Amino acid sequence: MNFMCTNEQFRGALAICFGICLLILGCAKQPFSGANIAQDTDLIVSNQFRQIYVQLRYAMDDSDHFPHSFAELNQLSVDKNLFVCPGTGSRATALATIEEWTDYIYIGNDTEQVPRAALVISPPENHRGEYGYVLFVDGVILRLPPDQVRMLVKEPWLLATNTPPDNVNYLKKRIAVHVPKRLQTFYPDAYNSGI
Repeated sequence: MNFMCTNEQFRGALAICFGICLLILGCAKQPFSGANIAQDTDLIVSNQFRQIYVQLRYAMDDSDHFPHSFAELNQLSVDKNLFVCPGTGSRATALATIEEWTDYIYIGNDTEQVPRAALVISPPENHRGEYGYVLFVDGVILRLPPDQVRMLVKEPWLLATNTPPDNVNYLKKRIAVHVPKRLQTFYPDAYNSGI
């Protein structure tokens, strides 16, 4: 069997495939609604969290601890827009001042020894108070009810139920929960290890 084709045949087949894709996408497109906006925001936040996770892992180098603050990513080539949740109206400025303008709560100095500890939180205030997103140390991203998300700001290890108590106690002594200025009034009791 000969699968060779001329450039003209290839372009024709490519045009047909492109047309079919456009037709499928056009038929699958749903009317614009509030539900679609929420789904788009959810997808964007999940993708941002994945990219933030990769950057944080890269910044760890050979350590088993994540950076103390988002500001430590300033040395890397990081897209600062990753740290703004769509729909909040926030604007990304300099990474050096990220703790002031980001929409996400960061738990710095987290350790790999507690894989189900919260690492980055998009609190309910970013999602009309209905839910929040949590990126865990092991890379898992969960959409959780508002009360659970708020508890993780107070106790980032709350869902680490299978982790040895010694590891959790080690974590408690070294983590720093960074709540951005815009959200500090909502989280006056964010966990503080004193470091």
